[in-house]
Amino acid sequence: MIEATEYYVEGVFLLIIGTFGIIGNVSAIVVFTRQNLQKSFYALMLSLAAFDLVYIITSILCYGIPPLSPEYKESAIYNYSFAWIRSLTKIAMTGSIYFTMAITFERYVTVCHPFYRVSHSWPTNRLVLLLVAFAILYNIPTFFELKCKLRNKILEGGDICKFFQNDAPTEMRENEIYKQIYILWLPFSLMCIGPFVLLVALNALIVRELIKLSGGNNIIVGPGSPSNRGKDIVLAKVSLAIVFVFILCHTFKWIPNVYEVMYPDDWPNWIKIITHFSHLALVFNSSVNFYIYLGKHWRTIFNIPESRASNQTEMTKIQTGVVTHKISQVSQPQKQHLDGPDDINQKLLSSQ
Repeated sequence: MIEATEYYVEGVFLLIIGTFGIIGNVSAIVVFTRQNLQKSFYALMLSLAAFDLVYIITSILCYGIPPLSPEYKESAIYNYSFAWIRSLTKIAMTGSIYFTMAITFERYVTVCHPFYRVSHSWPTNRLVLLLVAFAILYNIPTFFELKCKLRNKILEGGDICKFFQNDAPTEMRENEIYKQIYILWLPFSLMCIGPFVLLVALNALIVRELIKLSGGNNIIVGPGSPSNRGKDIVLAKVSLAIVFVFILCHTFKWIPNVYEVMYPDDWPNWIKIITHFSHLALVFNSSVNFYIYLGKHWRTIFNIPESRASNQTEMTKIQTGVVTHKISQVSQPQKQHLDGPDDINQKLLSSQ
């Protein structure tokens, strides 16, 4: 049961989904590199795609190939590099989580506080460097958690077989204080509860604002053209979809993490199965983001002009408030001009 689950879930399905994820994230990097990176949304999305790409590749090396290739699983290269590849996976996961938070916050400010967004510049480059540095520094201890050992196994006939144990814990990893602080409470607060609460709260506010914007003719459109404002709203909907998939997929990983701290000497089969599915869910999350971008709003996102009728339908509600205001401004001076004395005299002469 365990071997079959590992083979199909982490081997077959993870490799298939990861392949599509690599294609999608490479495409995302190419597409967003060609966008205006002065806009914070595209710069953050580019960074997220880069971290997702690293996570997928390292997950395939750690968890995807070994069930499908016994030779690879038993090789010295794989076993001695496992701890380092695993740490790169954790760095990529941390970066993915925090860039998802940054994108959500950027969309919240853009949609809910558009005038503040226009009047204040965003230090996007410094934010990207800060998040990258945090993802690396936070996970430096993971490089020293595991070590590879060459062990002996006695077979039924009395022969001795040597094998690698690539996940042998170091003394630091077995330290109770380290496990309580770094393995449980720090990740639980910085990688789980904190991000989840922030993402849910910000997206609730974004949804409330989107409902207000689509509630009728009394729309308060922020600064900029109606088309730009409409594009901001579309990108906010994309961000909502990304966060929904993110929360759904990240829920799995905390069950084995918490269980390990509570019962360090017990690792039942059902926890192993959940661990296999958690790896698959996280790879799925890192693989689908670009395909979410390519949903029904892909023309708006990438500045590809739509047909006139389609574009008019898409922007009607957003433009209503602005267009009505502009018409009232234009019609007032026209009315004053027609009622002027020169026009009245002209009408009288023409009637004669």
